[in-house]
Amino acid sequence: MLAISTYRDLFPNGKASRELMASYGAAIMRGFLNGTKSKSYSDKPVFVSDEEAKAMLKRNSEIMENAFSEIAQIQKKGTGLETDKKINDVSEDMNKRIHDNGQQFQDHTVVVNTQTSRNLLLKNIIERSEKNFMILLTDLFPEKKSEMRKYIKMAGYSDQEIRKFIDRALEKD
Repeated sequence: MLAISTYRDLFPNGKASRELMASYGAAIMRGFLNGTKSKSYSDKPVFVSDEEAKAMLKRNSEIMENAFSEIAQIQKKGTGLETDKKINDVSEDMNKRIHDNGQQFQDHTVVVNTQTSRNLLLKNIIERSEKNFMILLTDLFPEKKSEMRKYIKMAGYSDQEIRKFIDRALEKD
């Protein structure tokens, strides 16, 4: 939008320059809106659910139960250095599996948090850009609502969305 305002200062009165600036603004808006059409986009924050956290803890419990059961079986067979080595191997395997499970959960949490941050940033950019785009259109086409609607449509808004777009864009901060 900064490029558009600079261009407007350079060529303030020409019809061709107004149409070019409006087209450019519509293309920028369409690019942002296409980002919201991805499967991973949501305008609401996403958090790791309680169910996911409980599932991770449940997996850890199962890993420990299986390891303790295996250790008990080993201990029933005898004692000594060989038994201690087997118990140590089972304990190391249990710790590694718990660590891997925790790391997997942590990686998932990072992905979810990153996705939420991206989506909130995109939502904020779109809101600001809508306001700037509307300011641009009202500057370029004062009293020409049909021209403004044409470029709003070019930006990717449907006929049903145009009224909501205008209301949002003209809303005072």
